[in-house]
Amino acid sequence: MEDEAKRKLDELRRKIEQNSAELKRINEEKELKYKEKNKLDKLLFSFIRNANEIRDKKTKTDINIRQLKKSREGLNAELKNLFGKLKFFHQSKFEKPKVSPESIKKQIDAIQFSIETEALSFEREKAYMEKTRALKTQFAEIQKSFGNIKDSKVSKKDIFDKKKVADATHEKIINLATESSKDFETLTDLSRKISDIKKRKSEMQISLKDYKDKIEALNQDLETCLKLWSELVPQEPSVKRPIMDVISKLKEKKAFTKDDILELQRKAFRQR
Repeated sequence: MEDEAKRKLDELRRKIEQNSAELKRINEEKELKYKEKNKLDKLLFSFIRNANEIRDKKTKTDINIRQLKKSREGLNAELKNLFGKLKFFHQSKFEKPKVSPESIKKQIDAIQFSIETEALSFEREKAYMEKTRALKTQFAEIQKSFGNIKDSKVSKKDIFDKKKVADATHEKIINLATESSKDFETLTDLSRKISDIKKRKSEMQISLKDYKDKIEALNQDLETCLKLWSELVPQEPSVKRPIMDVISKLKEKKAFTKDDILELQRKAFRQR
């Protein structure tokens, strides 16, 4: 009977030692996982914050690009108008009217003088009046033509200055577009890293859940072994108390520390 009790005690002792060692190992692995998880959390937070900052920066850059493109379109329209005026001015310089305004004015004045000073027949006066109207119409058209030529006169400096502003605007657009493209590449890379970390965290949560289940199973097994141990071995209160303290911790799902195991082994295993 004593041999059987001793065999059971030895078996319980080995099982308690094995479970304690396994529990210690799993707890250490779990702590390492938590440390790794905390590092990933900090890294994820850093990546997300960085991505938000770059996204905001890219949004502002894209707004600037749209505004500059609109400004460039206006400058290009002004340049087109200036070049058109310059072309018209140069063409007009070589396309002089066949009759000068001065010549037409002299004809009108001469006819008007004849009407006022000569005794003209009705038919003759009517013909003079029609001729005067025609000459005045021709005179007005020539004057308008000269006015257009004057309005179309532009300096090369005006065109140069306007083109300089348009070219500078175009250069800004190119630089900002390059910057926006680089920001997009950075965001793409950060998005990939964020997705990778989230995937690793998800896998880590599964591992931590697995550790939790293993620890719970070992705790239950250890609790059973300790109960059997306390029942089989008549012990003094000073020896029995650490065992009951450990059982109480296991029931309450509190942390089962290394000190608990050492204290248990030091006092309870004196029965060897």
